[in-house]
Amino acid sequence: MKPMTMLRVRVFFLALIFACLSGNLSAQDAEPATPGIEPLVEIPQTDIKPDFGLAGLKFYSLQMYGGIKGLTIIPGAQSRALLYAGGGYIGDAYYRDLASGDVLVPQPSEADPFPNSEFKRWFVQGKLGMDLGLVYNEDLEKNMLYSMIFVKTMYSEFMPGSVSKNNPILYDTSYPDRDGFFETSLFASLCLDLVRYNAAIQTAHGLAGEISVDWTPGITLNTVFGSADYLRLNLTGRGFYTVLESDKFGLYLAERAIADVLLGDDGSISAFARRNVGGLDVFSGAGGTVRGMEGGRYDSFAKLINNLELRFTMLPLFKGFLVPELFAFFDMGFVDNFDYSINFNKGLYSTGGGIFVNLSASGATIMDLGYYVSYSITEKRFNPFNIGFGHHF
Repeated sequence: MKPMTMLRVRVFFLALIFACLSGNLSAQDAEPATPGIEPLVEIPQTDIKPDFGLAGLKFYSLQMYGGIKGLTIIPGAQSRALLYAGGGYIGDAYYRDLASGDVLVPQPSEADPFPNSEFKRWFVQGKLGMDLGLVYNEDLEKNMLYSMIFVKTMYSEFMPGSVSKNNPILYDTSYPDRDGFFETSLFASLCLDLVRYNAAIQTAHGLAGEISVDWTPGITLNTVFGSADYLRLNLTGRGFYTVLESDKFGLYLAERAIADVLLGDDGSISAFARRNVGGLDVFSGAGGTVRGMEGGRYDSFAKLINNLELRFTMLPLFKGFLVPELFAFFDMGFVDNFDYSINFNKGLYSTGGGIFVNLSASGATIMDLGYYVSYSITEKRFNPFNIGFGHHF
């Protein structure tokens, strides 16, 4: 990579870090100190026990985890050894031209007057590693500082009949994963969690943050099917501020800021990586994460995303297991043109709202399903029907 490009990358990522941190200033001002936190406290030795459950559930994919908990590696904190496994399929439709940055659109022909560039991929994935506790907080009854160290792998191919090799949208590109991919990476993160959940009414208050490195090295296993050799840096900050709370109603603000950048040679960064953001788990961004924008539409090397929500929970049922929620959101995102230079005068903006039903256990939402409307301010497009699954961040 050229020196000037590397300089831009460094300056850009510093700007991203500043943007993410500043996104939570209002929450910090509202709560200057979190009571009950001590640098390090001794907790009773916990018996080592099996630990398994549901790690992720979407319309067409499922992820489970299993392992052991109760490990004491760092004195005063709890750790877990875990294996995640899952699979399903994902849909996609858009690629951008590497030279111009324009969204590629299929051209109609006499044989196919209404061409469709959509395709679907099936995938399987696994993650093996450790949730390493560093500092435990008795007041919150959880690790307030921890690290995740994992080996991740994912294999994906097109579903039969999903796409034709004559499709110019896909096969006229130079993306290394246009036939599918197999990627294995080394992942490490440092996480802070000072969020307190009210399980009865499902509100939240406090701050959380994560900084992570995900390295997909260009070794033999990553060149067996496709080609992958890149580094993902991600910084995600979350803040929650409870406005009012009772045993029947709750009103709180939820804020998430994401900075995500991919480093590597253009020909070794998969389209899948360009279309997604995240840490241990990746998800669609900026298209998709900025609601009202179609998933994968704004693939890029660098992304800045902000989600702001006002959530109103009400009338909990079955001792807080099921809680209806009304919410309104305002999202925005900024992407580069494959050059690590973001044009802040050309952002992605959307707004909307709807209703969700949240299912919770152990003080946290485990599943949510609902309906919402969205309006893409950038594309001037109103979508009156959106189904959300896995809405909370």
